[in-house]
Amino acid sequence: MGTITVRKTRKIEDFRNEKGKRTFLVRNILLCTGLIAIVSALFYVLINLEQPDRIIHRCLPIIALGLVFVSCYIIGCYKLPAKHTSYMRHNASLIVVFLFFLLSCKKEDNKIVTTPLNIYKIFWDDFNANYPAFQLNNINWDSVYSVNSAMINSNTTDYTLFNIIKSSVLALKDAHSDISSNQYGRADYGYVFVQQKPANFPVWNTIFTKYVQKYKFNHSNATMAYGKVYNQDIGYFLIESFNEIENDYYMIDSFLDNFQNSKAIIIDIRHNGGGNESYAQIVASRLTNQAVTYRYARYRIGPENSDLSDYIPLKLYPNGKIRFTKPVILLTNRHTFSAAEDFTLMLRSFPNIVQIGDTTLGGVATNPIIKTLPNGWTYRMARTINCDKSKAPIKGGIAPQVEVQISKQDSINGVDKIIEAAIDKINEKME
Repeated sequence: MGTITVRKTRKIEDFRNEKGKRTFLVRNILLCTGLIAIVSALFYVLINLEQPDRIIHRCLPIIALGLVFVSCYIIGCYKLPAKHTSYMRHNASLIVVFLFFLLSCKKEDNKIVTTPLNIYKIFWDDFNANYPAFQLNNINWDSVYSVNSAMINSNTTDYTLFNIIKSSVLALKDAHSDISSNQYGRADYGYVFVQQKPANFPVWNTIFTKYVQKYKFNHSNATMAYGKVYNQDIGYFLIESFNEIENDYYMIDSFLDNFQNSKAIIIDIRHNGGGNESYAQIVASRLTNQAVTYRYARYRIGPENSDLSDYIPLKLYPNGKIRFTKPVILLTNRHTFSAAEDFTLMLRSFPNIVQIGDTTLGGVATNPIIKTLPNGWTYRMARTINCDKSKAPIKGGIAPQVEVQISKQDSINGVDKIIEAAIDKINEKME
């Protein structure tokens, strides 16, 4: 009996020891996971001090989760054998020491990178490594650095530094790349460019009193509306933005339900500054019965300015219960930009489309990414060269098939020569 009791006792002890090892392992994993989560979150906080909203939304949940894991470890320490507890405390001490070392190093880094020259170099280096369109616009980026960096020293003011970066951005002649500051505003080539061009777009009141009987707006912000051209069997659809909520763009189905039997329609994207390309696809997919490749994209893939990817095709597929394949007139002007230019490329891929008005703004490159400099300024950098279906880069904008300008006197008199030309073109086709 005594022998059996001893064996049972040993088995129980072995079981307890094995269980203790497993518990030790699990709690050690909890500790390491929790501390790594906290370290990562604090590291993120240090490099995003100028963006408290981002810190709150992304870091606090991670820190909270890390604290839960560490708490589980601490509670577990009181339930483990002393030999396991000492190991765990030793490991925890090493990780905590590493945490403070990491944080102190990062603070020192912050002091270095916030000098004016280093801020400019961070901006310049990022474009130098990733921007795809230097060759397209014949930009010598090394020369830009040589000229501008020579004007920067430790006494350079924020205002002067902002203007130096601004001049570098504007040299790209790319409306998808810019620099922004809460104090000094935004340097945007697109804004500078369009101010030099005629508007070629009347006020809404002129369109919907003189030319179009209004049927429907999308909502109170009224970035979309449609109606019937007075005394004509023509539908008119105005889209001023592709940056509303997705559901708004299914308004095209309501429009086509009203005008599917009309002899033609006019789609007006003058002053449409773009937004989401997929929303543009919703509208365009109702105007074709065949899938089309409407543009190509190229990305920077290496250290040299000429290191670009192959041409990547982007396709549009037909969709919707009602598809309109009769004549469509597309109206554009110099404010037509970004996703609105993608929409123009989609429609120009169809045989029944005629573009009338002025050339679009011309997004040399597109698909911008937003980044933050150490002093809190943000900049956008375009990452894609946009090409039409023949693989020609969209440089200088997409020219209309029929160019029409609205003079200052026309604007004063409430005359929209572009809509009038569209109506004439439709009636000409119908004769």
